[in-house]
Amino acid sequence: MERIRKVGTTLRTHWKKSVFLSLASVYGVKWYMKKLDDKELMRNFCREALTYGAAPIGVHQKNYHVTVILNPASSGGKARKLFEQYSAPILHLAGFKVSIQKTEGREEAKELMKIMDNCDAVLVGGGDGTLMEAITGLMKREDFATYKQTPIGIIPLGMNNYLANRLFPFDDQVKQLAEASMAVVKQLKRPVSVIEVKNLADNPVMYGKKIYGVAGLQMGAWREAEARKDSYWFFAGLKDRMTYVFSYLTGQSQVTWDWPISIVPAISSPLAAAAETRQNSAQQQNAPNQNNLAANQSGGGSNLAGILSWFGGGGKNAGNDLATNNGDVSRSQDDGGLMKMMNYEWGSPVETEVGEIDISVEKCDASEDVTLTLKTLPNKLNFTDYVAEGWKRIDAGKQRRLAQNTSTPLPLSSRTENLVEADQMKLDVYATDDAPKMVTFDGEEVELTGPIKLSLLRNYLTMFCQETDAINKPGSNSQESGSSTPQSRWTNRGGATSTLLGTGGVSTMKPRI
Repeated sequence: MERIRKVGTTLRTHWKKSVFLSLASVYGVKWYMKKLDDKELMRNFCREALTYGAAPIGVHQKNYHVTVILNPASSGGKARKLFEQYSAPILHLAGFKVSIQKTEGREEAKELMKIMDNCDAVLVGGGDGTLMEAITGLMKREDFATYKQTPIGIIPLGMNNYLANRLFPFDDQVKQLAEASMAVVKQLKRPVSVIEVKNLADNPVMYGKKIYGVAGLQMGAWREAEARKDSYWFFAGLKDRMTYVFSYLTGQSQVTWDWPISIVPAISSPLAAAAETRQNSAQQQNAPNQNNLAANQSGGGSNLAGILSWFGGGGKNAGNDLATNNGDVSRSQDDGGLMKMMNYEWGSPVETEVGEIDISVEKCDASEDVTLTLKTLPNKLNFTDYVAEGWKRIDAGKQRRLAQNTSTPLPLSSRTENLVEADQMKLDVYATDDAPKMVTFDGEEVELTGPIKLSLLRNYLTMFCQETDAINKPGSNSQESGSSTPQSRWTNRGGATSTLLGTGGVSTMKPRI
């Protein structure tokens, strides 16, 4: 009893040390238990991957070849270590041939994708910026049609992993890395739509410059507050919430609150719509000759989504209120994966002033009715409304990941204004070369130097995803034959070696469009 009394007296006398040691002990125990859980998780994934790697292959068959474009600077320089611990073992145990190409500077992932050859899949190890560069490089290839069906995988190693969190909605990073790697082994794929952003600036050097992404484009007061959250690192787990508080209270000069914009949506061409009607009628009457004639007269039917009545240009008199550039031509993808020409016309421009602009592919699934969705938020909000909106976004994102649901879109804010849906739209935020504006495209900050045109390329690329979203789930199609391994697992497009080469070069400049 005396010993217990002495221990109590010591703890009371040195209470600061006691509290510190207690907290450190709790943290140490939790850290150790997390490591044990991670090891057990990886052990299970590796065992499953080994069942694929142990399957025999023919003498003349080549191992499935994956090329990993790895950004070592991601995750604060820990990307390589994370990849080697939680992704590479799964790929190697599955019997894959793995070629790793490390990036050394900005834009290098794009250059690597331009010369990528002789691989069955490309895995992008990094964050949203690295993924955007890789997709842009693939889209700009001269032989894009040849490599269009090459599946792309994400190894989420960046600070921001917007698309990875939608394809693999897991809060635990180790589980997310393992699931992303296992999706490649199981060949779980799904089509993903691509957003093309084209610069329409008067500057001839910048005009026509394009970048590609899959998540969306955001600009405004909430986006700029989100970009400042690392300044509040001392709040630890609360920095995501505190950034909205202090951006309003003390950082108002660093946040753009008023965004004047001009929006011009694309609407279906009357000529194309009439031709599409004639085509449908001809198909019902089994008249292939009339079908061909209608297709030749129209240049192909248009499935562009209209716009809501907010624009005043999508009603019965839409054909009388069109802006210039009538009969413009865009490209889309038909069911057969071929390119076809689509006629569309531009609606009347609408000018307004907002506080936030969000343009994204609202549905993250393979349905044919996905479209670009533009949402705006007002610029006249008080402190309570501004902070409440920011915190609501944080909570909605967490609930979505916990539900592991990617097909259900995030709930719209009650303050959302001017909801617009269209396959193409022009947007001007009055940015110039001398006064560029910062926006976020696929989680990466981009300098906007003029008006832009956004186009949706529906279901354009193939990406690996979690099993619930996959089109070719295990046990279906080729899996029903009784084989436990994917049918395309041991195929190779052109050879056994990769001819990927890097071009180096470090740049601290942000991409400009």
